[in-house]
Amino acid sequence: MSRRARESESESEAEAEAPLRLDEPLAEEGLQDIDFDFDDPQERHAPSILGLLRKHPLADVAPRPALAALADLLAGDPRSVGTVVGSGGGDDLIGFVAAVDLAAYDAGAHAGVDAARACLGALAAGAARPVLVTHAFFVNTPPKVVAAAFQCFAADLDAAAFEADALVVPVRAADEDRAEAPRAKKARVAVSCASFHDDEFARASRDALDLGGGATLLALDPGQFAAAVARVGALAEET
Repeated sequence: MSRRARESESESEAEAEAPLRLDEPLAEEGLQDIDFDFDDPQERHAPSILGLLRKHPLADVAPRPALAALADLLAGDPRSVGTVVGSGGGDDLIGFVAAVDLAAYDAGAHAGVDAARACLGALAAGAARPVLVTHAFFVNTPPKVVAAAFQCFAADLDAAAFEADALVVPVRAADEDRAEAPRAKKARVAVSCASFHDDEFARASRDALDLGGGATLLALDPGQFAAAVARVGALAEET
């Protein structure tokens, strides 16, 4: 199902601008006039998802072929669910949120799933149905766009009825001198993350596992994840 959200009532001229690139942040000027498109992942989005995954915490611990396999799975496997965010109707993305029900795949059936299982290790060992939730956004994507993406994804996750007993969310710890956040003051969290939304997942999590290199895995109950998404939306409204 296609979803479209407008950041402004003014007409967007984004289609006439230079295409978005994965290796540079969004330009601050004119962000309020951009139309952001929210949609379900499709196979044509795989290259953009892979580009975003290369800056993802999993890229620090998963081999490149496995990362590419995971991008293909998130983009095209009907057993995964997600929301992608683009602009101007093209295939380039500025962000995505997606989930994989790891219990739906046999060992050895998919390289990306096997790599994810290896990363989760002991954190998911006690869960009968762990679901991996991955997300990535351009560094200065507007908080309201990030929040809308998570809200769309949460609705899709509910509809998928994965029966998950643990949602495992990889996040990146913050460098103290460059952590991003909305203007609203952030409360202290046990794991300080590089983005305001990841701080909320860290605050709501029941467990955490340090993978090294600044990468951390968070485990959340479905209710904890839903509460964190709601808090992300509330913080975005304060900006």
